[in-house]
Amino acid sequence: MKFGTGSFFSRLLGYNIIIIFITLLSISLAFGYLIQNYYYGLREWKTTNSGHRISEVINEYIEGENLSKINREESKKRLNTISKTTDMEIGIINYEGQFVLNSSNFKSFNLEIEDKSIKEVLKGNQITRKIKGPEKNHLLMIFPLFKDPLNQAEDVKIDTTNQNRFEVIGGIVLETKLDNITTTIFDILKLIFYSSIIGLIIAVVLSVKFSKNIVKPINNLQNAAQNISNGKYTTVKETNMNTKEIKNLVNTFNYAVEEIENHLMKKKRLEKVRKKYISDISHEFRSPLASIKGFIEIIDEQDLNKKKLKKYTNILKKEAEYLNYLVEELLILGQLDSEGFTIKRKKVKLIDIINFALDSKQKEIKEKNLTIQKKLEDKKLKINVDPNKFKEVFLNLIENAVNYSPEGKKVQISSTNSYDENENLNEVKISISDQGEGIPEDEKNNIWKRFYKLDKARTRNDKKSSGLGLSIVKEIVEKHGAKIIVENNKNKGCSFIITLKNENL
Repeated sequence: MKFGTGSFFSRLLGYNIIIIFITLLSISLAFGYLIQNYYYGLREWKTTNSGHRISEVINEYIEGENLSKINREESKKRLNTISKTTDMEIGIINYEGQFVLNSSNFKSFNLEIEDKSIKEVLKGNQITRKIKGPEKNHLLMIFPLFKDPLNQAEDVKIDTTNQNRFEVIGGIVLETKLDNITTTIFDILKLIFYSSIIGLIIAVVLSVKFSKNIVKPINNLQNAAQNISNGKYTTVKETNMNTKEIKNLVNTFNYAVEEIENHLMKKKRLEKVRKKYISDISHEFRSPLASIKGFIEIIDEQDLNKKKLKKYTNILKKEAEYLNYLVEELLILGQLDSEGFTIKRKKVKLIDIINFALDSKQKEIKEKNLTIQKKLEDKKLKINVDPNKFKEVFLNLIENAVNYSPEGKKVQISSTNSYDENENLNEVKISISDQGEGIPEDEKNNIWKRFYKLDKARTRNDKKSSGLGLSIVKEIVEKHGAKIIVENNKNKGCSFIITLKNENL
């Protein structure tokens, strides 16, 4: 695993850590801000409720419209008692906003209350204000102080719904420290900070593991790619891959490696076939060319009579015809092997293709006194094939049947049709049978190979065969999506059977 600053692993891990850090920091700040506001609001709400109760209590024992006449000693004791009980400092201001009484620890004689705030209190409104600074962090509340409207000894309470029923004679000032809540909030923020650090560490560990799971197969891909450059075609194992994209990438790479291997193996096979092909072609061309060369030298060097000259020229003619035949078949194979080869389908009568092939072989048929028997189930049947290519198929098969049939025997060409349940034509089988010696079972697969000759003992002149005919037949038939097989007949000879389906009908 590479840990350099420019490596994919380092960059991926770095991005993950930055994202996690920013996320945790944002959550911590937002959570801390909400906690602080919540605690301050809660403390303010509780203090306000306590302030209401305290002001009600004070209103109960302070009567009269002149605060200067209250019993200071008695009132001071009560204020101190309430102050200690509620953890609040209490002060009382008169109509002018001056402090006339306060609890023992209340340092408010130097506190100046704004005229605006005093006016609001005298209207019967409550004032709440936070005092924050380097030395103070307090909550200050001022409640209106009412006198008994009937000047009777009945309870005086704050009426928040209609405070103007009572006459305001002053105010009750309450002060409480917020230092303890600040400490609590600070402790909570520290807890959040430490939790974030622990969360960041855990996240980094998980991020390292996650990054390794991503980077490891990529490094394996890199190593496999380097192996390919060195000629070693190795695939990447798919173990422990939970990321779909990485798994697809590895599968694609493995597929590419397998395709390359298959291509190379195919290339090696083709190279082997090519060498054999060239060797076979050279062998096929060498014999007639040597014969032609030899007879030309004889004609050139000797003073031959007319009879011998005609004999030698006939031999030269046959050799030239064979070379021409061989070149034509090689050209056909070249077309079939080319990437640009296409089948040009056309509806054509089966009987017309068969008759064309038979007409081309009339001379050989007459020479051997063969009987041609045609048994076509439907003489008007049309097949959807490339007419020129299928002519080559029937030319080769009929020529093969004629060559291997003894004199005076029969060559049979037949076809049978098959239909589906809706009486639609779905298969046609065409058979070309001879009465020759048949094909040994162990040779059936070899007859389709190029330059393969079943009867090697026979000369070229006996069979006029290059060993390419059946190979051409098989390739043309298969390129049409059809099939061809060979079967030995029960009595004697063999049959070549072509099966046409689907697009060929």
